Amino acid sequence: MKKLLHVSTVHGLLDLLDHDWDRLRLFLKKHGFHGVELFTYQGYDNSTVPRELVAGIHLGYKPMWLDLWRGDLPALLHQFGSEEEIINYYGGTDRQVLIDYYRREFALAKSIGAKYMVFHVAHVELLHTYTWKFTYTDEDVMAACAELINEVFGDDDAGIMLLLENLWWPGMRLLDYKATKKFLASISYPRKGIVLDISHLICTNPSLKNEAEACSYILASLAALHELKKEIKAIHLNSTLPGAYLAADHSVQIEKLKQAKSLQEKVGLIMPHIQKIDAHQPFCSPEIKKVMAAVQPQYLVFELLTNSVEELEEAIVRQNQALLATVKD
Repeated sequence: MKKLLHVSTVHGLLDLLDHDWDRLRLFLKKHGFHGVELFTYQGYDNSTVPRELVAGIHLGYKPMWLDLWRGDLPALLHQFGSEEEIINYYGGTDRQVLIDYYRREFALAKSIGAKYMVFHVAHVELLHTYTWKFTYTDEDVMAACAELINEVFGDDDAGIMLLLENLWWPGMRLLDYKATKKFLASISYPRKGIVLDISHLICTNPSLKNEAEACSYILASLAALHELKKEIKAIHLNSTLPGAYLAADHSVQIEKLKQAKSLQEKVGLIMPHIQKIDAHQPFCSPEIKKVMAAVQPQYLVFELLTNSVEELEEAIVRQNQALLATVKD
């Protein structure tokens, strides 16, 4: 198993290290990482990225993509307010812009020499992140995702694993064995699998009170996947327990979101909300070892959100301690 650190070229550790890849290399060595899962973007100077450090690439994600894929302009205008805002966000108003975007992401993954690439299987509208009153189903999103994936990646083996990541929004939530099996079977790309995000699965059950409960829930969810559990090639490890936050009254925030004029303003209101749901804190219960034993992933990715190098180091230490601790049967 390769232990990796999730690193972004947009915000986070690399910014704190002044984008000095040699300093990052020393940081990885200090904490026992074999490399990184990299989130980068197409405008970054990716020629500076040391290929030997990169095991995986986290592909970009546009959470509100389904209406564009369906060609539903009235729904897009309802979300974005104007055609200009749609174009600013996507680069166009038809599904081809999504295909072109992900083909560039695919080319980037190949150019960097990634062993795998991560694709989010979900769709959510901004207001629905508060209300959870979705107008689309898991099956709607997975079917559209399969269409997009087949159009972008084709059926030729490029030597890179395509790992499909679960979220808690409609899409692949890993809660329905038959739907997940049908989705995987509908993807033509041969080298495919699943990346299990621990916190994302926790978010599907806001009643969870602690990490030990969360591990029991995850293990039960994995058992319900039957043979599909073997398709999990990587784990994103972090912790969250958003139940109390989700149960709070968000009426003021919802009204602010409805009154916001621009997409930029709306996203600015939404991001702190999402971070409170999916907090990316270190997982500290040794019960997580049971999940690791059940999955036996090829890659274990520490995906942590902190404000300083020192905070990140502390979070890594705490998560490592949980993985090394003794667990009672």
